[in-house]
Amino acid sequence: MRRDLATQDLRVPDQAVTEEFADDEPPRIVVRAEHIAGEWTNWARVAHAKHEFTIDFVRIDPFARRGIVVARVAGSANFVDELIRTLGVVWHDWVRNAMPPEVDEGDGGQPPEAP
Repeated sequence: MRRDLATQDLRVPDQAVTEEFADDEPPRIVVRAEHIAGEWTNWARVAHAKHEFTIDFVRIDPFARRGIVVARVAGSANFVDELIRTLGVVWHDWVRNAMPPEVDEGDGGQPPEAP
């Protein structure tokens, strides 16, 4: 393996992926070294055309009224739909673990339907 690449060695749970793969073998995900830390974003802008969506992830400067796009992601409408559902599953799991046990979401603890 090249030194400037890192691989994801933890398998993403099936209910938290946007697409299943027929051969049951998850793809090998490679993250270049300069992207390992990720980007911080505190604002997003979404635009769409007939067949695609574009999401700008922006870091707004807390001391000045300006921002910089730290990532721009474009995808098909189908991908965006799957992403929304996948985020719902992951969000539900996070809330269930982050909230005190006495907090009831009113759904009996059931996660939203997985993609």
